Amino acid sequence: MIEQDCVDLLERITRFVSGETTKELVDDIEGIVLECFREEEWADQLIWVLSCFEPGGGEHYYDEREVATELAAVAPLLAAERGAQCD
Repeated sequence: MIEQDCVDLLERITRFVSGETTKELVDDIEGIVLECFREEEWADQLIWVLSCFEPGGGEHYYDEREVATELAAVAPLLAAERGAQCD
């Protein structure tokens, strides 16, 4: 993983949590996680939530609030990891 991957993912997480809750952004976040962070302890859960995202949610889907909660939980882990591994 390179520092730019950390920066890119944190930037996209911030955009989603701040209200840009599009399917395209979620797909972009999922792609970065799959490509660059697959081995991280938090990746599997996050990938699952992102892959089950549907705007408005539904019986078997995660909605914007639930995805934002997952992303907000990952952001500090990623920021700490960035400080430890991406420098």
